[in-house]
Amino acid sequence: MLPIAAWTAVVLLSLAWNWRALDQHTDDVAANRAMFVFKMVESARLWNARHGGVYAEINDYTPPNPYLELPERDISTASGRRLTMINPAYMTRQLTAVVQELSGVRVHLTSLKPINPANGPDPWERAQLQLFEAGGDAVTELSGTGSEAMYRFIAPLRTQQACLKCHEKQGYKVGDIRGGVSISFAASQVQDHYASQRRNLVLMHLGVWLLLTGLSLFALSRYRGQMLELQAAKEQQDVLVDQRTAELRDEVRERRQAEAQLRLFIESSGAGIYGVDQDGNCTMINPEALRLLGYHDATQLLGRNMHQTIHHTGHNGSARSEAECRLAATYRTGAAAHADDEVFWRADGSSFPVEYRSHPLYVEGSLIGAVVTFSDITERKRNEAQLKKLSSALEYSPAVAIITDYDGRVEYVNPRFTEVTGYTADEVIGKNPRLWQSGRTPLKTYQRLWATIKSGEVWHGEVLNKSKDGNYFWEDSHISPIRDEQGNITHFVAIKEDITERKEQELQMWRQAHYDGLTGLPNRDLFRARLEQALL
Repeated sequence: MLPIAAWTAVVLLSLAWNWRALDQHTDDVAANRAMFVFKMVESARLWNARHGGVYAEINDYTPPNPYLELPERDISTASGRRLTMINPAYMTRQLTAVVQELSGVRVHLTSLKPINPANGPDPWERAQLQLFEAGGDAVTELSGTGSEAMYRFIAPLRTQQACLKCHEKQGYKVGDIRGGVSISFAASQVQDHYASQRRNLVLMHLGVWLLLTGLSLFALSRYRGQMLELQAAKEQQDVLVDQRTAELRDEVRERRQAEAQLRLFIESSGAGIYGVDQDGNCTMINPEALRLLGYHDATQLLGRNMHQTIHHTGHNGSARSEAECRLAATYRTGAAAHADDEVFWRADGSSFPVEYRSHPLYVEGSLIGAVVTFSDITERKRNEAQLKKLSSALEYSPAVAIITDYDGRVEYVNPRFTEVTGYTADEVIGKNPRLWQSGRTPLKTYQRLWATIKSGEVWHGEVLNKSKDGNYFWEDSHISPIRDEQGNITHFVAIKEDITERKEQELQMWRQAHYDGLTGLPNRDLFRARLEQALL
């Protein structure tokens, strides 16, 4: 019951707070409504006072002004119409009557010194007028209960310059409190508008209370079930403890076996491995690391600072402090490191290029050091230098060089290719060489080409291609397969020479040999060749 009581208290407090806020909002709306009516009445009265009153025709809605005496009160026009003077007091009384008729709002002009007895204050108005005299301001109150509840509002009337025309005789000066405008209307006019909101507020809090209570009961039910499960689990704990003890014995035995296997793996690894503590001092080293570094016994390195021993300078001989060392950052800050552009120093003072990886060692979340694996990459560096030379040779070759995969997709072209074809590397990488085919080379030529190179042979021939700008050019091509270590063809490399000029010279020489230079007509040599071909 305690959670239900707690949620009930919380929901009731929320309901009370929101109910009070809604009441305050209702009171604010009523006060704004009353203030609007007050300003409307005061504005009309002030306008009339500033204009000295207006004349209106006497009719059923406008009887003769009871506040003025003849002859000032009534006049006749040339047409015989009877007009009466509407001064501020008369206009205000007529305006309040219209407001009450249309909206049910009662407006009463009152004063502690009324000229008209009907403007005398009731007890509540008198008390507020006395407060106005003492410096008070507009007041809104809710009086009565049930259907008798009413909102009452009163605001002070201050004498202005236009008012002195009628009230200077009474001794008023500008700014004096001359009375007040009292406004009252049934509270139901405002409260009924918010009745549905109050009902929704109650329903919402009731729904929240039901939801929270239901969730609490559900959670308590689950909790009770879990407690029962825990009790049952506790009863099985003793049995599990015995089983776990046996398992721990097995785990200890397996861990020792794993440690022995790990030690054997480290000692037989083809890579150099050593470990350091947080000060960079060697804690273990395998035989391969000793061999690569030129040492015969692990005791020669154990306890020594590895940075100062094998990593103190770069490949150019420049000194490198431990603070600048990426390896040192691993056992000091836990940042793993990898590099293949540094050197280690052997016991005899010679250096060799290495690729190393360092990884931090943690025990229960605390950094205790690092382990470093490294290998001698002298041969790899030599191969990379050789490959760089070959790459440079292709880059600056006067012949076109193209490399494709087994399916013919372009993977590399050299700059000479762009000069000859007009295509950039980005435009052809991943595309098929048919992109720059002219369409004039016989299909059988390409069929023989692919059959030759996919059988592992080198193809040599001449093809007519088309550049990006539409010009045709001849190429003398050598296409060779590239095999991997298992002998499988993985790529093709094509070396091509632009022979367009040579082909044009050959064509010109042929034409000179077979056509008359003056008339441009075929000569007897061409006739004889064609005749022999026709006879065959």
